[in-house]
Amino acid sequence: MAPRSSPFADFAAAADDVAATRSKLAKRDRLAAYLRGLPANDLPLAATFLSGKPLPGAADRLGLGWVQQAAALVAASGADEAAMSAAWLRHSDFGDVAAELLAGRPLSGSPLTVADVAGAYRAMAEAANAE
Repeated sequence: MAPRSSPFADFAAAADDVAATRSKLAKRDRLAAYLRGLPANDLPLAATFLSGKPLPGAADRLGLGWVQQAAALVAASGADEAAMSAAWLRHSDFGDVAAELLAGRPLSGSPLTVADVAGAYRAMAEAANAE
C-alpha cells in the first residue's frame, strides 16, 4: 500500500494563511503547524514547494515557459487569448490568472494530493528532458 499523501488544497490554504500575516513569528508558527501535520513522505515535497520551486534538484527543469503555461491554461479554462491577456493585466500573477479563469468550473476526479502535484512536476521535467 502506498503511503498516504495530504490534500494539496491544505498546502494551498497553509500558504495563503502564511501569506496573509505580516508577523514573522506568526508566519513561522503557522508554517510549523502545517508542516508538523504532514505525513513524512510529504514533508520534503511541501518544503520544496514552499521554497518556490516545483522540483528539489538544482539541475531539475520543467521546460515550461510562458507560452506552454498559457496554452495549457487556455485549453483547461476554455478562455480565449483576449480573456487570458485581460486577466494577466489585472493580476500579473499566473496563479491568480488561473484562479480567475478556472473559477466556477466543475471539478472532476479525485482531489489532488501533494504527491500528485510532485509527480506531475516530475513527469513534466522528464518529458522535457526526453526531447
